[in-house]
Amino acid sequence: KKEKIKQKSSKALLFSCSQINPYHKKYQEMNDKLHQMYQKLDKDFQKKAPIATLTKDTQELMLLLGECNYIARECFLFEKKIKGMKK
Repeated sequence: KKEKIKQKSSKALLFSCSQINPYHKKYQEMNDKLHQMYQKLDKDFQKKAPIATLTKDTQELMLLLGECNYIARECFLFEKKIKGMKK
């Protein structure tokens, strides 16, 4: 019983953290942009687009990956900070 209660409380805590975490929404938006950019790059590969187009798409994808990585790190650090404050 204690394990179930502990699991439920940790899930509730994560949910509440995601609601108040200012980075969480931005992380979701970046994840969507990243997915769209990957699909665009994949379509360009299938169409056998010029190398300049593929290079540009690849560079944009790498930039989005870097931004998404930064936001994910900030999001998780924020949640870790909130968890520590609630103990």
